[in-house]
Amino acid sequence: MTTAPGQVSFYPLVTHPMSATAVVAGGSDVMDQVYDAKRGALYMSMPDAHRVAKIDVATMTVAGSVAFASR
Repeated sequence: MTTAPGQVSFYPLVTHPMSATAVVAGGSDVMDQVYDAKRGALYMSMPDAHRVAKIDVATMTVAGSVAFASR
């Protein structure tokens, strides 16, 4: 293939957002989540387990959780 100079352009590769899976012990469904960019954390509410889990997004590990009393 032959083209005149300047007729072909190359663009940088686009990196699409990454998705990852985090398994949180307790066997409860996640009903809501909030990302905290300042703290690098993802908070996931699990009403069936009466708690909110904190995920460290850098390592995708559970960094703690807060338990709530059931009604």
